[in-house]
Amino acid sequence: MRKQKHYVYLNEQETRVLLKSLIRFKNNLTQQGRYSDIIDELIMKVIAAPTQRV
Repeated sequence: MRKQKHYVYLNEQETRVLLKSLIRFKNNLTQQGRYSDIIDELIMKVIAAPTQRV
């Protein structure tokens, strides 16, 4: 079965909030000594995503 893709459209403020949350989550995982590489990948995808102005 093929994986379904999901798209999220965010404005600049929502992107900022998402990045702060992901970084906070990554820091919590790191403090617990858990694997956090997937969060790094998500952060990079959010940063590299094009912004669409309405």
